[in-house]
Amino acid sequence: MRIPLTYLTTFLIIAGLFASLLIGGSSPERIILGVWEEVAWEYEKVDKTSEIDSSEYKQISNEVKEAIAQEIIVHQSEVWEFLPNGKLKLHAQGKEDLELDWKIKGRGHILKLIHDNKILEHYNLVELNDDEMILYFNVDMQARGIVKLTFKKQNSRYAKKI
Repeated sequence: MRIPLTYLTTFLIIAGLFASLLIGGSSPERIILGVWEEVAWEYEKVDKTSEIDSSEYKQISNEVKEAIAQEIIVHQSEVWEFLPNGKLKLHAQGKEDLELDWKIKGRGHILKLIHDNKILEHYNLVELNDDEMILYFNVDMQARGIVKLTFKKQNSRYAKKI
């Protein structure tokens, strides 16, 4: 049985376009490289039956951040610097830099941070583009909720090296 040339040509064109999209697309591992400044912390109280609606997030105060921080590891840093060697430097004003390992897991939607003492942190990577990164993490305080961290990219000097 012979395949008509038009079918073969069409298949090759579609396969070529698909392959170019896969190769040319930016991976989360590339996009995340660089310096990110924390610009907002927002908290939403969540009922077990409710869905997350980004319009319901509220800016939280430093006092609430400290209350949340008692239950989990909270980086009191203003700047996160993702390096291409899998290292993350956390820069906090007036404090010594902290260095962690980082990995993007799942289908590019989980950011995993690994401390030297093997403590793990997991964030839901909700938004990641050349300008903005949004991370969610759940907190178990007296009132269950989700914290939304928003970062703005300061530069992308490392993204070009990969």
